[in-house]
Amino acid sequence: MSKNIVIGILVVVILGGGYLFYKQQQKVQSIQAISPSVPTVTTSQASSTMPSTKQISSSGSGSCGTDMDCFIAQANTCGPSKVAFSFPLYGHTITANYAVSKTATSGMCSFTDSAYGTKQVCSVPSADLVAVLKRWKGGTFDSGDLSSYACTTTTSDGASFTTSPTSGGAAVSTSGYTYTETEQVGGSMSDTAFSYSVLAIGTSSVTMSFTNNQTNETGTVTAQLNTPVVVAGYTITLKGITEDGATFTIKE
Repeated sequence: MSKNIVIGILVVVILGGGYLFYKQQQKVQSIQAISPSVPTVTTSQASSTMPSTKQISSSGSGSCGTDMDCFIAQANTCGPSKVAFSFPLYGHTITANYAVSKTATSGMCSFTDSAYGTKQVCSVPSADLVAVLKRWKGGTFDSGDLSSYACTTTTSDGASFTTSPTSGGAAVSTSGYTYTETEQVGGSMSDTAFSYSVLAIGTSSVTMSFTNNQTNETGTVTAQLNTPVVVAGYTITLKGITEDGATFTIKE
């Protein structure tokens, strides 16, 4: 739209508004002439009778924005609520989108963790979920934090798989747990179970060094798309490659 057209529209709006204001004033004056006892309501009087607009607190149900404390409070009752949580992890700044909602079972929450095109949905008791979220907020993460619960993971390329509970509490052994990560070249991670470093990413492959931190067994492996490979007692499967990096699963 040209500058002249914009100016023309503004002139029409201003003149039109002035004309409507002039006609309104004539109408008010006519009413006053007929009934002098009718008071003129000024703008300040009218606004004083309008109810004030209350700000909705982030601690209520719904979005908590980036307030993790708000989200943890909502998780006590399974929300519904959501939050965007950014945190440093192994040299990276990760932004994850969490959501929580009620399920048909009382006290059982549906918790969704989305990051880098991968989404994981788990059924977690509210008390356990709150305990996990508090650890995450404090910077303590473990690949087994949700391994105790039934979870469905969907990767960026549409692949989906389900993990079953391995025991009855939070932060248990990673045995039987499928870990999903998306990394660029140079990306790495280390926890009590294993550690890895991504060395190269091809059009349909990822090469990484991998160490089993329980047995100290180490190896270098290249995983082809959707073809599981075994290294140091773990199975690595490349699920997809996007601009965010290589998405792969690690299963003991």
